Amino acid sequence: MLPAYVNTNSQKQNMWRVFSAFYQVLKKLLASSSAASMLLPLVLIFGGIGFIYLQVQPSIKEEVRTALNLTNQGNVALVSSDYIENRLQYVSNPGFDYFKQLTEAAVQSGEFIIDQQSLAYNGTFYISIPKLKINRMPIQANVDSTSSAIYNKVLDRNLAHFKGSSLPSVDNPGNIVIYGHSVGGSYQPRASDVISAFTFLPELKVGDEILIDMDGKQYKYVMRKSRVVMPQDTSILATTPGKEALTLFTCYPPGSRDKRLVISAVPVNI
Repeated sequence: MLPAYVNTNSQKQNMWRVFSAFYQVLKKLLASSSAASMLLPLVLIFGGIGFIYLQVQPSIKEEVRTALNLTNQGNVALVSSDYIENRLQYVSNPGFDYFKQLTEAAVQSGEFIIDQQSLAYNGTFYISIPKLKINRMPIQANVDSTSSAIYNKVLDRNLAHFKGSSLPSVDNPGNIVIYGHSVGGSYQPRASDVISAFTFLPELKVGDEILIDMDGKQYKYVMRKSRVVMPQDTSILATTPGKEALTLFTCYPPGSRDKRLVISAVPVNI
């Protein structure tokens, strides 16, 4: 094998040949054309001005921004990793009392029927939404939403399956209810960040696929409807016996507790 400096010297020789050939062409052009001899100085002058501008422009721009007291935030996402100090201040957290009241009201109205077979499952399953680039995001089953200590801890690393709602693996699936945070303020949402993934739910359209992976089996759903409801709307948990459905919900607008965005999907055969 030849030493490295042989390649370097060869590159320098090739560059010199290119510049030499360019010089000879330029020399002939100037000798044969008076117009070219007049144009060349202008090209060199403007080229020099452009070079100088590129060198000093960043400094001038920064000085102007500083003088105007502007902050250059650039295009770097606030969440550059899975950790950000005090990030829960950016999320919409309705509080355990909301979930408690919603559950009690839905049970009393008969809309929410607790699935005892699903209630016995305490594992983790996964959701993928190709349209939103959400890929196998973990969901903790049967999260006790009436305890803020429990669901806050869960939602820091997972999405939450509403306790007592159905699961796709049971004999007669009903309404499978999954919820997660949405974020607002200066928290830059990312589809790979469990804290902010459901912020993108408004982008779903009718027919978009939602995939659930559970215990080695995949279940496919397609979106059929989205709606914005008031927080106390118990239809979020409504179950129709013998009719499987998938419901995703989050606070809306993102980062606000004012309303709920509800995504309804139905199963399809894979």
